[in-house]
Amino acid sequence: MRLTPAANSDRPEFGVTVIAEGDAVSLDFDLKRIAAFRTKFGDETFVEVATRYVEERAEALSAQDELWLWKEAVRAHVDSEA
Repeated sequence: MRLTPAANSDRPEFGVTVIAEGDAVSLDFDLKRIAAFRTKFGDETFVEVATRYVEERAEALSAQDELWLWKEAVRAHVDSEA
């Protein structure tokens, strides 16, 4: 399943966005979108889709050094509520 941002939006519907500003790259978590996505599709689907997204963005931005931390951050949104 490949999810893309909604029309007229640069924010993916699953609530995780990689933001590149100059040389700095960071993650943004929209907690309301994450909760809505998890309710609709489930925790494991959220982790799978969001992890795939951050992997693709890390590769595109040459930010592989940050990838392990990004994956942990994505997973923490599910693990913290278990």
